Amino acid sequence: MSQRISACFDNAKKAGSKVLIPFITAGDPDPDWTVAIMHALVDAGSDLIELGVPFSDPMADGPVIQLASERAIEKNVTLAGVLTMVKDFRQKDVNTPVSMVCCWWTAPRKNAMTWVLPWMKRVSMVFAW
Repeated sequence: MSQRISACFDNAKKAGSKVLIPFITAGDPDPDWTVAIMHALVDAGSDLIELGVPFSDPMADGPVIQLASERAIEKNVTLAGVLTMVKDFRQKDVNTPVSMVCCWWTAPRKNAMTWVLPWMKRVSMVFAW
């Protein structure tokens, strides 16, 4: 678990409060809105953001996430694009933890993890699948 996430939960525990963790699908409803939505979530009190990477077959995720993934994929949102969104988010917010939620198969290249994991580290993300 990243230091940001640990600190988030530690601070909430010390304050006797809960942690608000919204989930959004990157690129839905529009890729140009994702970073602004992430900042709005933080401004509204979110402590950590789960950012979903669109997946072409999210059957276990339920209809809301399935439709969000379909809309984002229709707008050509890719794993690299999601990482760029987080990089853009980090320009104004270096503190809020961001967890990327995706299916392992979202990485389209055979050796994708050789570039994805270092990139995630640079933008201070954790990977959840």
